[in-house]
Amino acid sequence: MQAECPRQPPFNCSCTLDNVVWDTSRLYLIPIITVDCSGLGLTELPGVLPSNTTSLLVKENQISDLRPLVNNEHYRHVADIFLDDNLVESVAVLEGSPWLFNFRVFSLRGNRLSQLPTYALDNALERNRHVVDIFLGNNPWQCDCLFTPSFQVNTEEG
Repeated sequence: MQAECPRQPPFNCSCTLDNVVWDTSRLYLIPIITVDCSGLGLTELPGVLPSNTTSLLVKENQISDLRPLVNNEHYRHVADIFLDDNLVESVAVLEGSPWLFNFRVFSLRGNRLSQLPTYALDNALERNRHVVDIFLGNNPWQCDCLFTPSFQVNTEEG
């Protein structure tokens, strides 16, 4: 795990083994790994993550591009991503991606989101059985007559 941890500059991340779970179908142990790259001034997501990374913390950086979640194999099983206090302006690139249909926690607090493609969010929430939380607070939302009603439907508690 430590050999795969993104440590080459500018990625001075830390990797921790949080848990180990038994895979009953294959009869072996699976490590549960968290990678923390918070507060490093990063402008992009790490290109490589340890196998079995399930949580990624990249808070307080300068990241704006979410494409690695779509087209980088290392992000396939990352269930919890915390991108708080970055420069993300849009999540549209995630529409239809396998990651959007499998994540558990997606935190984008304190970014630059002003609009949210609610059709993509509707679709993901309907198809993703794993969603626990989506955090979108402290963004400069542009709440006009077109955006607000559909956004409110997604934020109301059921």
